[in-house]
Amino acid sequence: MKNRINIIITIALSITTLGFAFLWIRTYFCADINHDSLEKLYFIGGVISGIFAFAAFGAALWSGLMQKKTNDLQRFETTLFNMLSLQQQIVNDLLFTINKTDRNKHYSPTDGFSWEEVSAKEAIKGRQVFEFLFAKALWKYENKTIHGIKDFIATAGLSRYCDANAPTLFDHYFRHLYTCLKFIDQSDFLEDKYKYTSMVRATLSRYELVWIYYNCLSDVGKTKFKPLIEEYSILKNMRDDLLSLSKEAKDFLKDRNITTIQEVKDEGFTGKDYEFFLTKEKGNQDKYYIGAFYNKGNLHKGKKLVDDWDAFIKSKQKGNAE
Repeated sequence: MKNRINIIITIALSITTLGFAFLWIRTYFCADINHDSLEKLYFIGGVISGIFAFAAFGAALWSGLMQKKTNDLQRFETTLFNMLSLQQQIVNDLLFTINKTDRNKHYSPTDGFSWEEVSAKEAIKGRQVFEFLFAKALWKYENKTIHGIKDFIATAGLSRYCDANAPTLFDHYFRHLYTCLKFIDQSDFLEDKYKYTSMVRATLSRYELVWIYYNCLSDVGKTKFKPLIEEYSILKNMRDDLLSLSKEAKDFLKDRNITTIQEVKDEGFTGKDYEFFLTKEKGNQDKYYIGAFYNKGNLHKGKKLVDDWDAFIKSKQKGNAE
């Protein structure tokens, strides 16, 4: 946007300058004046003065625009850095507490939690909460002991993500992170938005990225949050080995008579949700466009992965049909 404005201004100034030069030449040769040296000098001097005045005006206008650009950028960066500081404070303030006398007791993942910090409870704080609630918290579901949201998604399905109580602890976290990305995305004067979203991405830990992954596939994040994740490759550094294998993905594989995860891994795939929820098509709310994991220079790698996955699934279908 800013580059287009600069180009338009430059073209306008150039055309106007050429117009003045054309008028001077036309007037000089067509005007009914005595062409003695003194009159020529007066005439040329007047025209040149006008050109210099216009050039001075153009320079002042250009300087004003550049100063405005600098001021806008300074205000933007100050605001963004304050927002990132607040985002880290939100992470630091995360708290999950476990009653020490009940630490071996099993709860349902949809049970309510008490967030009151009292001396009788063991507190899990900050970034540790992301890992604990995703992979370590012991819950009881369908008479089985499961570990965190990871096993809940594998057992009940991603469709039940919003039914679990644990994600609500991160509501403020997700809202503010979305606001940070939206703030960058809507700042049209920026020439390199990816540079600033990379700063946001650099603050995210491995289990934060996993939580973002599933949050944006759920009903609460797929409409507004996920498109920003895809546009700026926020999940570029996500560790796919930390993901779950959702009930939806397992049912999909089962329907194609792929009965063991080792069959999937033997073909070079993760055996997790990664390939199942990946697509080359933009605008698919139920899957991730490859741009979420690959920047523009590496999109071909994502396309190849999707093509290889599709070929693998088709080969299994063909084999089963025969």
